[in-house]
Amino acid sequence: MIKVLNSGISTSIQDMGRPGYFHLGIPMGGAMDRFSLKVANLLVGNNEDEAGLECVFIGPKIEFQKECWFAVTGADIPIFINETPQISWKANKAKKGDILSFGYLKSGARIYISFSGGITTKKNLGSRSTYTIGSLGGLNGENVKDNDTIPIGEK
Repeated sequence: MIKVLNSGISTSIQDMGRPGYFHLGIPMGGAMDRFSLKVANLLVGNNEDEAGLECVFIGPKIEFQKECWFAVTGADIPIFINETPQISWKANKAKKGDILSFGYLKSGARIYISFSGGITTKKNLGSRSTYTIGSLGGLNGENVKDNDTIPIGEK
């Protein structure tokens, strides 16, 4: 589990989307920058299509409830564990109780965070991706909010 202390502007759970439902008015959705999410997943040993967090402009502040690996890809933004700088586009290890936070965005718009074991929320129509208009995926069909806890699998 991870606990979201501050969700930022717009943080959502995303994977590669839910193809095959457009005829019902449900778009494929999923990560806007599929390459960045795939790389983040591969860096922590996940399948490339596992769910992670997609954050727009500002990264969230997260407390790790257990030890795990994480990777941050996408936009250029400073990353910190307990205020110690970390490297993006690389697997980083977090211990239980560690706090992941971010500095100010330098370039780009979307940040992707993957966790070893992936996010394990319930799938809707084969995907964990948040689609707020249809109340599908994510956490009860909504974006991530302050104080949410998000389950992550074992790896």
